[in-house]
Amino acid sequence: MSFLKRLRDELKSDLRELAIDAGEEFREELIRDGIRFTSGIGDDLTRWGSQYASGELTGEDLEWLIAAKRDLAEMKYLKLKGLKQIQIERLKNALVATVAGSLIKAVRP
Repeated sequence: MSFLKRLRDELKSDLRELAIDAGEEFREELIRDGIRFTSGIGDDLTRWGSQYASGELTGEDLEWLIAAKRDLAEMKYLKLKGLKQIQIERLKNALVATVAGSLIKAVRP
């Protein structure tokens, strides 16, 4: 299985778990927003995954790099649902940690 397929599978699974924690009302929107975010930084995730696998980056490095991209997570669907900005910011932070965890799991098959 290719790295990108493993990453996509891990992300979908981990985003579902994050969405369950966020609450039933916003589950589908959080998953869609998470997928949009990770699709937008897919090339970066691939490069960072390779660097993590070779030992050039640590897990903390990955989280920092993904956090630097967090403003690209528009959370469009959650905004359409009327979620407050403070809640969206919390979910963005959780999304960063989730994406970093998914990337680490995808690198270690």
